[in-house]
Amino acid sequence: MATAPLKTRLPAEYHLPQDVFVEDYIELKPGQHASLIGPNGVGKTTLGMKLLKSATDQNPQTIGIALAMKPHRGPKSEGRRSTGDQTVANLTRQLGGRTTRTWRPPWWQTMFQKEPAFWTVWPQHTKDFRADKPRHRAIFENALIDSYNEGNRWIFADEIFSLVAELKLDPELVHIWSKGRSMKTAIIGATQRPAMVPRWMYSSAIHLFLWRDNDAEARKRYGEISGIDPKKLTALTDGLRQHECLYVCPTKDIMACLTPAAPGVR
Repeated sequence: MATAPLKTRLPAEYHLPQDVFVEDYIELKPGQHASLIGPNGVGKTTLGMKLLKSATDQNPQTIGIALAMKPHRGPKSEGRRSTGDQTVANLTRQLGGRTTRTWRPPWWQTMFQKEPAFWTVWPQHTKDFRADKPRHRAIFENALIDSYNEGNRWIFADEIFSLVAELKLDPELVHIWSKGRSMKTAIIGATQRPAMVPRWMYSSAIHLFLWRDNDAEARKRYGEISGIDPKKLTALTDGLRQHECLYVCPTKDIMACLTPAAPGVR
């Protein structure tokens, strides 16, 4: 008879609210990649945007760029009749960011307005996704290449799978994951499909945020993270409660359980 997987939890003193961890504990140095891996709806976008803001706050000489993949149809995406991504729109506004349809931002957004905490690159979506795809690819490719060449950049990629599978930007992403540290350019990448993205996403990250995932391929990837006992890592992620995530810093042998920031969520 099959046995249930081993589940364990970190001691209570290693549990922290996400916001407290982001504001007071994590140190984000230029060129240090971070990866957020977990199923849809667990809060990767929210945590990723907050990490981007924290990174630029800690390193004022750097520029933060969020690459937004979901539909955005202009100002109405922030209003009552939205057809866009409310999470990204709200977080950009709340955290002091600013939206641009292309990269780099048009001159009037940089000359006559206060410098934002970060930029959300959010291309216009139309009803013709076949025409949108090459245009979006060109915009995001330009942001990635420019960030590597200029250096001192933080890039939050909200869904690595979409950039790889839909827009074929894996060469640019891998180049930054493998060589970005020398240019002080880092990716904060999020995905719900770790088995379908380049291994660099979790093998090169200094900061890892892992949610419980029942998918066998995703759990297999968790066990392949270098420097961590795979059985221990699998057991710890299996023991996470809904919306909790496990923070791992393999180079410093640090782990913490981050509890949800949303009120009322347990």
